[in-house]
Amino acid sequence: MRRTAAALVALLAAPVAAEEQAPPPARRSHFEAWLGGSWTDPLLDTTYQTRYSPTFDFGRPAETTAGQTLTVHGDGTIGGEIGVGWSPDGRWHFRLTADRASSSLAGVNTPYAWTAKFVALPPPSNEPQTIEVEQSLDWPDTEGELRVTTFALGVSHRWEGRRVGGGLSAGGALVRASGEVRSLGFTALHLGGHSTLFTEEFKVEAALDPATAAGFHVGGEVDVALGGSWRLRLGYRYVHASETFQPRVARVVNADEIIQDEPLSRIESELALAPLQVGLSSSRLLLSLVFRR
Repeated sequence: MRRTAAALVALLAAPVAAEEQAPPPARRSHFEAWLGGSWTDPLLDTTYQTRYSPTFDFGRPAETTAGQTLTVHGDGTIGGEIGVGWSPDGRWHFRLTADRASSSLAGVNTPYAWTAKFVALPPPSNEPQTIEVEQSLDWPDTEGELRVTTFALGVSHRWEGRRVGGGLSAGGALVRASGEVRSLGFTALHLGGHSTLFTEEFKVEAALDPATAAGFHVGGEVDVALGGSWRLRLGYRYVHASETFQPRVARVVNADEIIQDEPLSRIESELALAPLQVGLSSSRLLLSLVFRR
């Protein structure tokens, strides 16, 4: 009787033991692609100074100074992202993403000022006299745009629940940026008949030509299954990068107000714009629709 009961217990326990010792089913590889929107915090918050010496036409000797401090602040902006990924085992994922955002530039500015000291021969005596002139002009608010495209290649480690999943990611990034900022001040000095001083006040747009910087990114995400092969994903990503731009005189903003034009080459030569360090690091919130197969 005891032998029969022991045999019966062993027979019932055998499937349970076999199930406990069996290896877990292998995770399937899969491919995914997604399209979504992003919110990027402000990329640029700095000031830009110009200091130069305006020159008279015909090379008249003079002591001159001019300059200003331009406030440059980038607004937070909405952008878009696309991406593809592949996982060999359902846990580790290899990903390639591209996103683009365009940020408006703004800022309240202090006055633009210039001074000039030169020798003239005013009538009626036509005797040499030292003339000193200075002017301070209220300056309009900063305007412009900064465009940023980010390519990111990275690895993600994920966990998957029945309907909800998530993970952490990291990798390298290439950040390509370009833009323009306005307006910088430029003064052209002219001495006319009877030693009369004439000035032209130019408002100049400076271009930030496209440049690419290498950086890195880290982030995390949570997603929920919508049904079938579709998922909704909420993510956060921090991208770190920095680039130095050499501003270039692109155009005269108030050309319709100028009586005597000046070539852009002269304006650029005299302004001698200094390099502008732009921090391209940013935090981004991402909302994407994911297709997984």
